[in-house]
Amino acid sequence: MSNVPQIFKKAELFLRYSRNLLWQTQGSTVASCPLRGGGLNLTAELFSCVQWLFGDLRELLENIDLQTSKFKSSSGIAAHHAVQNILDSEVHHYASACSVLVEEHPCVCSYIVEQIVQRCRQVAEEVNTSLHVEFLSFGCEFKRVFGLDDDDIAICEFIYIIHSFSEVKNYFDIRFNIFNVSNRRMMAQTLSIQQDVLSVHISMLHSFGIIEYLPDHSLGLTEMIKSFWSSELSFEEGYFCSKFCAELLPLKSFHRTDEELRHVSRLLKEQVDFPVNFLIYGPSGAGKKTFIHSLARTLNMQVWFVSSRDKRRDSEYRASFFACLHRASKQKESIIVVDGAERLLHIVFSSDTDIISFLKRIGQKIVWITDEIEKIDPAFRSYFTYSMYFEALGLHERIEMWRNVMKRQGLSRRFHKASITKLSLKYPVKVNIIESSVVQEAGLYPVGRKFYDAIDRILYAYLRLQSRGSFQHKKIIIQFQILH
Repeated sequence: MSNVPQIFKKAELFLRYSRNLLWQTQGSTVASCPLRGGGLNLTAELFSCVQWLFGDLRELLENIDLQTSKFKSSSGIAAHHAVQNILDSEVHHYASACSVLVEEHPCVCSYIVEQIVQRCRQVAEEVNTSLHVEFLSFGCEFKRVFGLDDDDIAICEFIYIIHSFSEVKNYFDIRFNIFNVSNRRMMAQTLSIQQDVLSVHISMLHSFGIIEYLPDHSLGLTEMIKSFWSSELSFEEGYFCSKFCAELLPLKSFHRTDEELRHVSRLLKEQVDFPVNFLIYGPSGAGKKTFIHSLARTLNMQVWFVSSRDKRRDSEYRASFFACLHRASKQKESIIVVDGAERLLHIVFSSDTDIISFLKRIGQKIVWITDEIEKIDPAFRSYFTYSMYFEALGLHERIEMWRNVMKRQGLSRRFHKASITKLSLKYPVKVNIIESSVVQEAGLYPVGRKFYDAIDRILYAYLRLQSRGSFQHKKIIIQFQILH
């Protein structure tokens, strides 16, 4: 990978996560040697890992050669000759030769272990502080974006390191299968986290869309989270959640009773001792987002928006949701709007317990929007504090929507009711499509009838594209009765 940590950083990380595990993996049938009550498996995988760490094993072998030259026993002399043969052969990859050496000459094991530990610590002491901080800056980003704690960050860092370097992966993951559920105890001891606590963290990180279960049952980071280690991507505030912007209309335009509007306003505005989960559902284009934006502006509340439209993977969507939760928790008078709620609430299974816990969080205010209410699992519906159904916009609402767009663009004097009524009947499009077409054609046709002809043309092309060529509009004839 392009952002491989420098050798000194490798040494520190290797010490941090490897030392505990190395002492635990003594149950293997391969050669091991006692070390303070534990055993270190000196296998080819380990030596490959150490070679990756140091860049070369020759210096280690030269130190072992010096130690074995002092041996007087026949086994010690044989070991010394074996080390010399390896050095004289000038092989480029010493890992396999070292594993054969310890298997045939166990007397060198303790010296090799001592050299590995000593070299790790020696290289780790050479850490350059500025680069150390640069590499670990992702931890600060994790805290800023998601509010994760040190254990969460340690788990993610550990997963990243193992999957980033084949030598480390071969030792920890492939040989010892450390990410398997049956080896959770080994992973917990490696990270110095209690086993039950580790399981809770893993479940939460999975629910957050930060880690995922791979086909081989190991753990991996989701693609978006891997980018935290890449300098190619800067995580601006709007990457996971953004300030909500939509069309604004007077609340009276939505044909809701004053009593209902007051009830919803109090739910969202006032401090309450229960969670507020407000569901808005109905067909696409019915004005659901426009309503909540207009209501929030009336209440002078900050809205953080989680959109499913630009998140192709569910894990990315979940990550955006939890990032918004953290962002809103730091700001009073704020609510979260989740567009495409069915992607989060479509089915209940064990890892959704964290989502349910957030639905039950006192004082939290979330507005859930969906075009497909049937896809929300009934088990989640009991958590909604209040719900509103929005029918498809009628002709009057669509005309008002056009009027507001043209007013905002400074084109009120060009509003022609007959033309707008015709466009409203022919093209049931959302407000952002209306706005983009008005802006585009106003620049091309600043005066004259051609302005409306051009809008008709661009909306027809848009819907035809969306329907893959099947859209056909009917001829609309508008007749106005002239009252004398």
